[in-house]
Amino acid sequence: MNVVVVESPLPVDDVAAIEQMLREADPFVSPPSNIEDVYSLPLYLHNAAAGGATLYALLDNNILTRATAFASGGAISENAEKARVDRLAAAVMCFLIAASFRVEPNISLHEKAAHDGHDEAVEQLRLLRIADHVSAQTYCDVALGRTQRLPAEAIAEAISRLPADMPPARQPDFAAQTPGWRAAYYILLKAVSLYRLDTTPAEKAHAFLTWSRTDAFFSVGATTFGLMFLSPPRPAMIKRVNSDDPAAVKRGIENAAWDLVYLKHWKDQVSASAADSIWFVCTNDQLLKRIARLMIAPDAESAAQARLSMLGDHWRNQAAAIAHHYEMESAATMTPDRNEVVAGRYAALAEGIANLERELGL
Repeated sequence: MNVVVVESPLPVDDVAAIEQMLREADPFVSPPSNIEDVYSLPLYLHNAAAGGATLYALLDNNILTRATAFASGGAISENAEKARVDRLAAAVMCFLIAASFRVEPNISLHEKAAHDGHDEAVEQLRLLRIADHVSAQTYCDVALGRTQRLPAEAIAEAISRLPADMPPARQPDFAAQTPGWRAAYYILLKAVSLYRLDTTPAEKAHAFLTWSRTDAFFSVGATTFGLMFLSPPRPAMIKRVNSDDPAAVKRGIENAAWDLVYLKHWKDQVSASAADSIWFVCTNDQLLKRIARLMIAPDAESAAQARLSMLGDHWRNQAAAIAHHYEMESAATMTPDRNEVVAGRYAALAEGIANLERELGL
């Protein structure tokens, strides 16, 4: 009989407290697997001890920036709400490190480079690697309010344990746009263009779906996001979309497009990963988590049901009609020449984006 001894890096009471924080916030989304409880640390400790599945955590920009701020000596905010989010980020890092996840920034680095340049993205990567070499207990103490920041000695110890080639001398071009970003940006530009029209929300949604068939693409994430954005209550999904400052509006649309690329990248990793690898999304954005779950629905029927449920939260008695229109327009794109049509539309993306930016005064 083989006996595997598993030692927890945290005391029992601390494990329970961190698990409770994460269950209440629910920041993780994972594809279907045999993990019974994604917030049960002992399950992951046994997995690591037994040499089981390799676990990856794809951090969104919100969590990444807090982790790198901790690694550079930053403290918990004095603002109560921001402090809550800071401590949750510390709890996420504590759990991921204790559970032996491989923490991946990827899309967040491309987003950082798009706004602040390649060198700043490289610096963020360096800080993240310091952050994910800090001990789980150190993050636990921050998450549970025992300390306000990572101690300087803990950061120094993490730096001493970094690989000698970290960061590597050669880096990918983080400032280069990732595949799919321009398409997501194009779709969101159209959603904002329709939002500004003097028509009913339902008319805008139906026009958006027809345009997706005739001029653009049916992206699960971007199209669903656009429909939510156009709904009558219009949740605050694109920051400063009503600003009088065109630069602020453009930045808001760009940021939302990066969120969608983040989800697409995760879905691509899930699809391409081996059976012994599991990719998690780590985000505080409730809508993104719902879209993420929609993107990995096991079949078309499940996806349609999940989409109708999402639409129902915002469109009420109009949800069924919009969902039906979505399914009909999406099905109409499945023609023998689909690949050629899609390739042609991607080739024309730059022109389409320029036209919509001009229309919106961006």
